[in-house]
This record gives sequence, structure tokens and C-alpha cells, in this order.
Amino acid sequence: MMFSHCLVYPINETQICLGLKKRGHGMGYYNGFGGKLLAGESPEAAAVRELHEECHIEAAEDSLEAVAALTLHYPDDFTVHMKVFLLPTWQGESQATEEMEPHWFSFTDLPLATMWQTDAAWLPRVLAGERLTGQAKFAADGVTVLTQEYQPMQF
Repeated sequence: MMFSHCLVYPINETQICLGLKKRGHGMGYYNGFGGKLLAGESPEAAAVRELHEECHIEAAEDSLEAVAALTLHYPDDFTVHMKVFLLPTWQGESQATEEMEPHWFSFTDLPLATMWQTDAAWLPRVLAGERLTGQAKFAADGVTVLTQEYQPMQF
């Protein structure tokens, strides 16, 4: 089974906004805002929609900066293809929702111990200016990373 997903990270010059997941898959982890694309929806449209649903920030699709294309392989042949964006401009203040609690972190002090293992490998590189493509394979628990690799990519 294959799904298309998106992730978006609001940023300023030195900080990134991460959401603490309050329920569902990834509960207790900090992550970007995003999720599954609806039928016929572009990754950009989904990123804008999910960002508003999860933290009440308003954004324009043309403000999104594509920074990574990731393929995540989970047990039972479940694969996620994810487009990742940084968002340097938006309207509104981040607010908690039933799903996410937004928090701002310095680029140099990310809460890696409470993020997905894969994030520690690729997110600091993206915040340093790299654009990446890559993949990771998860163990049967759906959390432990068995393998991962990331390479530079042009968008």
C-alpha cells in the first residue's frame, strides 16, 4: 500500500517550529506539520491545508520551499512518499490544536531525542541549506530505523 504525504516546517532566520504530536502515529514525537494528500491534492496544497489544521498558521503555496523528497518503508509493504517544505513566510501565530502543540527551537538545538530517528540524519542538513532525496527502512516496530541514506538533490 502506498500513500503520498507532505511535511512543512515554518522557519525564521535561526529557529524552526515543530509540533509535538498529541495523538495517533508518532504521538509524543516532535515533527513537522503535515500528513496525507487528499485525492487530487498537490503536496503544496496539502502542506498549506495541514499546516492550518494542525497549528492555525495561514500560508500561500508559493511561499513553500521544497527541500527534500523522502521514501519511508514500513513493515507490511507500507511505503510513504513524502515531499518536505520549509516555510519562511506565513500569517498568524502558531496555536495548539487537538493534534499538535507547536514549539520553536533553535536550528542548533533541535529536540532530536524526541524526534523520529530519521529526522536526526536529514533535518539538520536541510536547515544548513542542503536539498536532499533519500529513503529509510523501519523495523517491525515501525519506529526503529534499520537503514537510511540521503543524497543531495536539485528541486
